[in-house]
Amino acid sequence: MPKSSLPLYLEKRADNFCFRRRMPKLSKMGSNPFLFFSLRTDIPSDAREITARLTAMTSLAFDYARGCPNMDQDTLRGLLTELVRFEIAAFEKTRLTTGPRSLAAAEFASEREQAIQEALRQAIFLRDWEAVRAPLECVAKRLNIALPDVKLTYATLALEALKVSIDISRERESRDRGEYSEQTPIFRHAIRSDLGIPTPKPSIPKASEALETAFAVTFTDDQAPSAAPQAPQLKPKNIIQHAIVPTASHSEPLTADKTNTSNIREILRSKNLLRACSEETIALLEKGDDVSLSEGFDIYIDFKRNGCVDDWERKQKPDTISGKKWVSSSLPSLKVAKAIWVDLLKNQSICAIEEDEVDDAIAIIRNIPKNHGKWTGIRADHGYLKLIEQVQNDETRAMNLAERQLHKAGCTNEEEIRDARLAQIVPRMRVETYQRHVRCAKRIGTMLHSLGITETNIFKDCGFSNDETKRLKATEDKIQREKWDDREQQLFSSPVFQGGAKSEDDPIFWMTLLARCHGLRSEEGAQLGPNDISTDKNIAYLRIRQQVGDSVKSDAGFRKIPIHPALIELNFMELVKRARIKGSKRLFPTMTRGKSKDNFTENFTKSFNHYRKKNGVYWHGLDFHALRTTFHHDLMDGSVPGYIKRNLMGHEPLDEGEKSYAQNGISINTLHDHICKIPFDAKSVRSPIHCSKPTLLSARAEKHGLKIVGR
Repeated sequence: MPKSSLPLYLEKRADNFCFRRRMPKLSKMGSNPFLFFSLRTDIPSDAREITARLTAMTSLAFDYARGCPNMDQDTLRGLLTELVRFEIAAFEKTRLTTGPRSLAAAEFASEREQAIQEALRQAIFLRDWEAVRAPLECVAKRLNIALPDVKLTYATLALEALKVSIDISRERESRDRGEYSEQTPIFRHAIRSDLGIPTPKPSIPKASEALETAFAVTFTDDQAPSAAPQAPQLKPKNIIQHAIVPTASHSEPLTADKTNTSNIREILRSKNLLRACSEETIALLEKGDDVSLSEGFDIYIDFKRNGCVDDWERKQKPDTISGKKWVSSSLPSLKVAKAIWVDLLKNQSICAIEEDEVDDAIAIIRNIPKNHGKWTGIRADHGYLKLIEQVQNDETRAMNLAERQLHKAGCTNEEEIRDARLAQIVPRMRVETYQRHVRCAKRIGTMLHSLGITETNIFKDCGFSNDETKRLKATEDKIQREKWDDREQQLFSSPVFQGGAKSEDDPIFWMTLLARCHGLRSEEGAQLGPNDISTDKNIAYLRIRQQVGDSVKSDAGFRKIPIHPALIELNFMELVKRARIKGSKRLFPTMTRGKSKDNFTENFTKSFNHYRKKNGVYWHGLDFHALRTTFHHDLMDGSVPGYIKRNLMGHEPLDEGEKSYAQNGISINTLHDHICKIPFDAKSVRSPIHCSKPTLLSARAEKHGLKIVGR
């Protein structure tokens, strides 16, 4: 490559390319040293690319070192936008505050504007970039920024300022003559309403806000903002079109193409949503982006209650049965999220919510205490900010008190004092809960945007990337569900398992054994009825299945599980027999459904936790579901094959063989052999059902050497 064709600062030395650039003289002392180093490449294209990057980086560094950095495009655009707003607002204020004038004075003002325009054109023609320095310095002072000292950068700014000033002068001249290119929004609205034509709701400022914006700029420099404005989100044809929108009385609505809310029924019909919502929901949707945040949640709840999914872009297939399941499983959590968001954003209209408000709310939700629903001393109308404030104050007082008590007791160990203070910290909501509440807002925004109610989804950033999730979870303790260890013996030594059951069908007794010996989920055990128990080849088994009013987690949850020999020995089959005689639909008829989730698990979990705490067998992490975890560990310890383990646990099959070529399922004999590997000593507990001998004992149980003990 010839030396003359090399880019500036790129040199060829021996076998490699090098970067060589003289550093600027930043002081009066010393010479100008060079930056010189090898690029460690002999490929011309790579050397050119690296040199271009190094040139840009060093230019930026040198400019900042000299105190005259290049002005970025966002700052340049913000400065010129402020110039336009200042000039137009000053003109409007002067026009309204001065009295009538003569025709000669009006014509003179018009001639003055034309002279100004000609002078500005002359400045561009002569490249007189200093012609606009005074107004630019005035606006820069208001924005608390400095004009660039680099000639090229300033020339670029000055040229744009001259062109913008010409547009400003033209705008002033047109307004002064009463010439407006467009009809006013109020006139268009009045005409369309008079003709009976539905009018789309324009997203324009309220009258009071428009006046405040129009007269916000005064002739003094006393209220300069602390930083340059951010880059505008809109993409107008030029700066003046963007700048005069908030101030011009004839400005075009920003959302002129917004969906006509009168056609909302057609939109819903096209997406097959019309039959999946009530008239109240339709009325709310017809409000357009004036719908409040609370009403947005109500619209979403109505759709989901009727079995809609979150894919709003496609035609829906509402299913009321799925909707009922959603109500019992997800609605309670959504109601909590609704209360939080509505409180933090003051239940504003969707169109009035600002992006900064959403960001602030996300940060606040992170600090809500874990048990915020049970916190005492705070009335609901005080809100979550007040709750967080009180929690932080109580937390600080408790930490200081713990430290004072240790000092008073003569403790000087800093670690012990630190641990005592940390023990007083009030737990905040878990990361998983925090993310769920934040994501709820995004679902509302996505729905409204997809239905054309809002132009943008203000909650689009209410989501979390994998990296963000990983970073958040790294800040909290890992609470993993464990298997029961030797503390299981303490659980089964507690009263209900040693003859203290309230009845022969006490759920605490039987549900615990069903989970421990069969890996049943709480809802699966609670839903069992006499008709779910049967025998095959003299082996008793129970069926987990979906019936009217029941709920199974997934299709894989439908399964047959041989009854563990220990339950046979404890007269479980006698319980089934007596339930059949009574005509009971459930084996545990005393169990009730919770009001929030409408399932048995809700109330049973509370009862089981209360029982454990009352009898001193409560350990965090060792809950009811941990019994199912223990069952799974026992299967692994017994070297149970994966396909059998998944079948017994109710997990999804992994390969095509399990999915498509096992229609008849695994034989009951094989399943029973592996169930018998689950270690449980029936003699360690006392059954609430007393009879001379078990109703049914599988021959397979005898094979495994289980002894029958009469009660």
